[in-house]
Amino acid sequence: MDGEWRIAELPDGTAIPEETFKVIYGAYPIYFYDPTFTYAVPDVRWFIKKKTVKAMTSALLGGPAPYLKGAVVSAFPSGIKLARESVPVVSGAAQVDLTAKDLVEASNEDRLRMQTQLALTFRSQPDVINVELRANQDLVRVEDNGSVLPPVRDKNVPDRQIAVSNNALVRYENNRISPLPDIRSVVALAPRSPAESPVSQSAAFLNARGGTLYSIVPGQPARALNSRDTLTRPSFDRYDWVWTAGPGAKGATELVAFRPAGVAAGASVPSVTVSPAWLAGRSVKEFRVSREGTRALIITEQGGKSRVQIAGIVRAADGTPKDLTEPMTLLATNNPDQGVWVDDTTVAVMKGSSSATVTPELLFLTSSQPQQLAPWPGLTALSAGNGADEIYAQSTEGIFQRLGNGWSPQIKGPIDPSYPG
Repeated sequence: MDGEWRIAELPDGTAIPEETFKVIYGAYPIYFYDPTFTYAVPDVRWFIKKKTVKAMTSALLGGPAPYLKGAVVSAFPSGIKLARESVPVVSGAAQVDLTAKDLVEASNEDRLRMQTQLALTFRSQPDVINVELRANQDLVRVEDNGSVLPPVRDKNVPDRQIAVSNNALVRYENNRISPLPDIRSVVALAPRSPAESPVSQSAAFLNARGGTLYSIVPGQPARALNSRDTLTRPSFDRYDWVWTAGPGAKGATELVAFRPAGVAAGASVPSVTVSPAWLAGRSVKEFRVSREGTRALIITEQGGKSRVQIAGIVRAADGTPKDLTEPMTLLATNNPDQGVWVDDTTVAVMKGSSSATVTPELLFLTSSQPQQLAPWPGLTALSAGNGADEIYAQSTEGIFQRLGNGWSPQIKGPIDPSYPG
């Protein structure tokens, strides 16, 4: 009545009070691989705490969550199943009994990756020490001959930041600044919001107006990659693509990625444009690629309301971006317009303001409850290294590092610090 919505009917299911749910269920990551099998990618699910090992195994065999499909891979072939409806843990060994044909026909390399994927997934289970693969209850030998390297979990970024000081690109490290190695002057371009590649010496930045994206590599002058009315600050992925977002020629929001590394001066820079349907009508405020390159943190705005989401990045075999998956949404309370990855399951977000007190938040894939950090006046930029102790924020008073339940003043002068990525 009076134009208000009413619930006409509910789908079948079980309603549980939130506090009861938290007692019975826990959030645990199951793990998949990036397409090169180099990195482990968490896929957080909720499981009944007392029946977790079997439920985790079934979920892993069922494949990744929808927002990761096409962005990650599994060592387990499609259709492989548990041979029995239990995963007993005997003397610390999780005995995973799989359909014999799929397991026996797999190569030793594939079996080792299966075993590793299960071991990563069971990390949260204190009674599991190792994993045994079985076929119809018979132990299947898995030889670790060194041909398969264990995947990197929670990939770190280099312990340095790129920043702008007196209109020059600089390195900010150990609370000191130094010239960016082998990079020509860009003072005339008034750089802002710089980014540095985690795998090469490529850098990118916006001009002061924020409407042109530039890249620069050692030995070459800066080159304009893209001009729009507005662009998000650039973000590099581990394949050396630098991303930004803005309105396209027809006004619709587009994500654009460029790969300037290794391109000769004057030659065309490879580029890819992605326009997922779910971005229709929304403007992108932030786009940050995760450290292992399979996911993106995307903050969008529509009608004055922000949405924080995580989407998978679908790529060709050589790492060229192809598309983004339908995203999952994280709960944020402060209507943020910027954010950064803190680790593989945590992001920090805030709504920057030079004239108001700002309260950054940590959002977790493993929890629906944001964690508010200490408020601070005039915070306008945010960066994060490896973990929640390496969160930096900027105001007109300088750069501050998170310290306990507060902020510790750092250097004054440089602006827009950003870790590689």
